Amino acid sequence: MSSPHDFSPRFILVGAGSFHESVNISRHGPTTLLGQTDSPEDFSKNLVTIWNSSAINQTVANSGDDAATAVLTIAPSDASALV
Repeated sequence: MSSPHDFSPRFILVGAGSFHESVNISRHGPTTLLGQTDSPEDFSKNLVTIWNSSAINQTVANSGDDAATAVLTIAPSDASALV
């Protein structure tokens, strides 16, 4: 998915499910992630789970960069996310 690379506010709606993913948000504007839920007042009832197991891969784990194993990275660019 792609959002404009500008300073406008954007919302990303995530439907119910369990996702083995790495999410990278690289834009300058404010971005809000909203997970599907049946109970908006109780975050523990969120119907979305995003997880990543890249750290298990020895090539990634030995890369010397924690950014490679993150579930969620938020930075103005991919390069600026590197530690």
